Amino acid sequence: MVVQDNGGGNDTSLIQTFTITVDAVNDPPSFSNLGNQTLSTWTNSPQTVNNWANTFIFGG
Repeated sequence: MVVQDNGGGNDTSLIQTFTITVDAVNDPPSFSNLGNQTLSTWTNSPQTVNNWANTFIFGG
């Protein structure tokens, strides 16, 4: 990058190199899942699928 002002004289900087780091902000949380589950028989009682939700990313 070269910076120059309009003040006259020697107003141009030497070439400078720098790094800009952009950190993630306000990323939504997410997770992976084991996909749709199929019941072998009809039931209207609650079902539990262990580890169905996994690989949690809590956002930033």
